[in-house]
Amino acid sequence: MGMTMATTRSLPWLFILLLLSVFLCAVWFIFSSSGSQLNDKPGGIAYVSYDKILEESTILAQENIRNEEVIALANAASKRAEEKYYALPEPIRREIRIMNNMSKNNKLMAEKSNVRRISLKVISAEIEKYRVENHYSIVFNKDIALPPSDGRDISNHIINKIKGIEIEYGEYPTFSEGFLKQYE
Repeated sequence: MGMTMATTRSLPWLFILLLLSVFLCAVWFIFSSSGSQLNDKPGGIAYVSYDKILEESTILAQENIRNEEVIALANAASKRAEEKYYALPEPIRREIRIMNNMSKNNKLMAEKSNVRRISLKVISAEIEKYRVENHYSIVFNKDIALPPSDGRDISNHIINKIKGIEIEYGEYPTFSEGFLKQYE
C-alpha cells in the first residue's frame, strides 16, 4: 500500500516532467532546423538583371549568331526572288520587291522576337531552379521593378549556371521567293 501511495504522488510530477521534455525537444528541433536553413541557404528575397545576364553570358552571342543566319537565309531568298522576276516590267518588279521586303521584314522581326522569347524562357527556368534550391520566396527583375533594399542580387550566380548552356532555337523559318506567282 505504501508503494501505491508513492506512485500516485509522483505521477503528476512525471507527467509534468514528460510534458516539459517533449516541449524542450520540440523547441530545440524548431530552432535547430531553422538555424541550419539560415546558415546553409540564403532564403528571403532576391533580384536579377536579365539585361546583365544576357550581356555577360553566352546567350546574347547565341542569339546574334542565330539572327545572322536567319538574315542570310532571308537575303538568299530575296536574291532568288529578284532573279525570278527580273524580266517583268519595272512597276510590277517594284511592287513585288516592296511586298517581298515587307514580308521578309515581318518574318525577321517575328523570328528575332521568338529567339529572344526562347532565351528568356531558358534564363527564367534557371532563375526559378535557383530560387527553389536556395529557398527564395520571390525573385524580382530589377530591370523593370525597383528591387527591395533587403534583397540579394543573384545575377552573377545565374550567369555562372548558364555559361555552358547551348540553346536550341528550333527550325529556321522559311522565306518564300515572293509574290511572283500572282503575276505569272
